[in-house]
Amino acid sequence: MNSKNGKTSIKLIFFFSLYLLLSCKNEKNNELVNENNTLKVKFNSVMDDTSYFSYRITDYLLYPLKEKYPKYYDKLKGNYQNIPNNDSLLIVSHSFQIEKQYYDLYKSNSLTNKGDLKRAAHFFKVFDTTNFLANNFSNKINVATWFKSNKQRIIIDTNNDNDFGDENIFVFNTDFKFINNVKPNPRLIDTLQIINFKHQVFFNNKIVNIKRKIQVFPYPNYWMTQMYKNNYFKKFALLLKFKDYLKGHIKNDKIGYTFRAQGYYFPRMTFIITPDTAKIFNNNIINYEYRFKDTISLFGKLYKFDSIGENLSEIYLNKINPTKKFYNYRMGYYLKDFQVVTLEKESLKLSAVITNKKEYILLDFWGTWCVPCKELTPRLKKLHKELGKDVQIIGVAYDKSLDKVKEYINEKEMNWSHIYLDKNKSGINRDLKIKSYPTFILLNKNRKILYRGSGEFSLNKIEKIIKQKSPK
Repeated sequence: MNSKNGKTSIKLIFFFSLYLLLSCKNEKNNELVNENNTLKVKFNSVMDDTSYFSYRITDYLLYPLKEKYPKYYDKLKGNYQNIPNNDSLLIVSHSFQIEKQYYDLYKSNSLTNKGDLKRAAHFFKVFDTTNFLANNFSNKINVATWFKSNKQRIIIDTNNDNDFGDENIFVFNTDFKFINNVKPNPRLIDTLQIINFKHQVFFNNKIVNIKRKIQVFPYPNYWMTQMYKNNYFKKFALLLKFKDYLKGHIKNDKIGYTFRAQGYYFPRMTFIITPDTAKIFNNNIINYEYRFKDTISLFGKLYKFDSIGENLSEIYLNKINPTKKFYNYRMGYYLKDFQVVTLEKESLKLSAVITNKKEYILLDFWGTWCVPCKELTPRLKKLHKELGKDVQIIGVAYDKSLDKVKEYINEKEMNWSHIYLDKNKSGINRDLKIKSYPTFILLNKNRKILYRGSGEFSLNKIEKIIKQKSPK
């Protein structure tokens, strides 16, 4: 661990759980609970299966700052040695610590518009920027890219030493592109070289060294390039894809859990924590997604992420004893008694809408604008008719127009309970992390979440659950 102050060891606070959760090598590593009710999980970097993670946390755009922040860009370029001599060359970048990025922009007098100034003021308020004055650390990836002889060339500063002279040059044909603008062709990406890259972040007044395995390649059609008005800059855009992630495993004599983590900075990290018995189908991954400050149930007890050990080798989770009942949006947890609005605009608790006479409650998040939702209306009518004695359906309409919702419900004879969410306002759809429509959440009569998922696949699964428990 290096810094200008010669500090050689670092203890990370839990904010840096990016490098959380990786696999134990032997049974002793899985001895978890100590006298202080703490779980310890050992982990390492792996590259076995990245399909658990969305491209939104594995793919990051590298783009030139010359157009938006010319003063800062000139200073950045001026710090580099052995830049190839080519008139078309630009340096494209991505910051792994946004506070440091804005601090550097501030120092170079590049913050001129109100939006930037407002964001900088926020970061300076919550982050002690005085530490940056005494420390210099490499929070970015910088890549030199240029065109020559109908080919695009890139040089990645893999060791962040501000010198392109000790790096390899990668050459791409100018027609190198992807068919899909959002999800690149995986077969094409798999042919590209995986690169060892290192950068630094600053936490708790200490500099932390990070090592990752990445791919970098041209991607002029990436959706984020639309921020540029000048097409000249779009063609220089590159994409960084993380190829590694963190993985770990813990268990007792009855059950085990696999931990996976991806991302590069704590506000943007995603953790996937699955019991060994879990079978993940469709988009049910949300049932196992966690962020830093989340509380998680492990071995029938509640824990919170507390800290990370030396050299990113382990994660510590502390047992908590909440004074109030704990609610969550994931399977296996209990649903909060939300305040909801009926189609008659009456404000009620969700518990007042539930009849308490049925074994199950099915929440259906839908909208008149949602074609897949409407396609499943006949299935819901059939379920209501055949299994209505066991399950109460509550439609949760997320729509701009209450009148359209009422009209559709009456026209299709959807004779079950309904509540309304104004699409212009936030509601339980936000708190329950409803990201796709239709989403179905199956509860028992105590509002425990038995299952959640989206689309026809999930509705099929829910029907099977209800039929299995229903008396013959």
